[in-house]
Amino acid sequence: MFKLSLIAVLLFLFHASLVQAAPEKWLCHKTAGDHYLRSGKISNAVLEYKQALALYPDSPETWFNLAIACYRGQDLGGAVRTLEKAAALKPEDAEALYNLGCLCLYDGRTEQARNYFEKAKTVAQNDSYFLPLITRGLEFTEHLQDSPSQGLVLYLLNHGLASALPFQEPDNGFRA
Repeated sequence: MFKLSLIAVLLFLFHASLVQAAPEKWLCHKTAGDHYLRSGKISNAVLEYKQALALYPDSPETWFNLAIACYRGQDLGGAVRTLEKAAALKPEDAEALYNLGCLCLYDGRTEQARNYFEKAKTVAQNDSYFLPLITRGLEFTEHLQDSPSQGLVLYLLNHGLASALPFQEPDNGFRA
């Protein structure tokens, strides 16, 4: 009986140390991903973020940063999918919703873009930075007619690249 109790205690302690180590490993991978992304090593950043998310999949910040890496790595579909996960985990995130609207515009999905801009406007009622951007995006989708690509060019010319592209925040839009 003593041996069984000792084994049970040892297994509990081992499991507890693994559970405690997981947040530290997650943070190490996320931090490494942030470093690689800032350094322009996109594929390394993607790998680190995916390893972090394997340890802690409920981190909207990590999903958001992975979306930035996908976007910068020319993977528009991956950016949309990962940003949707970030927004699902944090539905009040106006920045994520705004960026989803922009990404959908780039992909020619005007109706989906409009839906994301509308959601973003609802949650960003007092956000002095994103509310004007969201409002312009929403107005643009309302005026967009037959040619999404031509409309996007006009949108960029009227609003400037810095205010129309996703993930354009100080410090590269990374999240802590």
